[in-house]
This record gives sequence, structure tokens and C-alpha cells, in this order.
Amino acid sequence: MVHFSLVSLSLLSAASLAAASPTAPTVQRDLTPENFSWERWAESLIADPATALSVDEAVAVANQTLSLREGGQGEKRQEDTVRCNDGKPVASAPDAAWCIDYLAAKNTDCVTTFATAMCTRGNAQIVGNSNGNRAATNCNNVARTAGKIMDRCWRADNTVEGAMVAYNQPVMWVFISGPTI
Repeated sequence: MVHFSLVSLSLLSAASLAAASPTAPTVQRDLTPENFSWERWAESLIADPATALSVDEAVAVANQTLSLREGGQGEKRQEDTVRCNDGKPVASAPDAAWCIDYLAAKNTDCVTTFATAMCTRGNAQIVGNSNGNRAATNCNNVARTAGKIMDRCWRADNTVEGAMVAYNQPVMWVFISGPTI
């Protein structure tokens, strides 16, 4: 009887340890070519980086998304709040996506007075500018803004260039382009 109790205790112990063990995070797979947006991807990075798509996975899904659009012309998707293709050098979309990932992970303030490079990677740069007025916002807001710029200004040749006012900071503009500063 004692032997049976020790075996039972051992099994119960093992079962409770297994139940208490942390489980591996599940990667967010609800971003599909039909519903992918860079802005949603940036939000997923901010909310839970462990379950968000990697930069390479996001670029792959975005490329599939682009092929689903009419004619594959991302530059035709614009909103009044986003300026695309205003003469700055174009950025590599995968490099810009890397910068969005980097900024989403910082969780500190991005501060600018004049043009300030928030991130430079390869052939992409995300810049904040407030025309001489000190402006600060959490780098998460810069990542969100850059995601929206990517959604509206990303082109079929895997480049992007555009700008818009930063989320929650009406004095700061965020630009994605090839390196300029």
C-alpha cells in the first residue's frame, strides 16, 4: 500500500509540474495576405513581440498581399493624411520593416527638434521632424505611424517613401525614405 501511495504521489507531482510549466508562445498567424497591414503588424510587435511575425515573415506576407491588389500598385493606395512619393530617395521595404520592429521594441521616447534619424538600416531611414520645436512621443507611436506609411506608400518594387504626422504627437512628422541624414 505504501508503494502504491509513493507511486501515486510521484505521478501527481509530475502532473502538477507539467501543468505549471510555461508553454511556448504561439506565433501570431492571423495576419494573412487578405488582411495584412504594416500598421497591424507594428501593433502586434508592441503588444506581444514573442508572438508577432518576424521581419522576414511580415515581408513575405506583405509581398503576397501586394500581389492581391489590383495591378500590384501599392503607390496608388493613399489617404489624405499620408504623403507618398514626395521626392525623397526611396527606401528598401524590408529595411524599413526592420526599423519598425526595432522602434516597437524600444519602449522609450523618440525625441526630435529638427530632422532626427530614429532608425537607419541598410537602405531605409525613419526620421522624425518637428520644424524646430521639441517634440517627443513613445517610439511605439513612431512604429505605428511608420506602419501606416508602409500600408499606404509601399510599392510593387519593394520600396517605400512617405510621411505623415505621428500618432499622439501632432507637432512631429515621421518620414520613411532612403538615408538622407
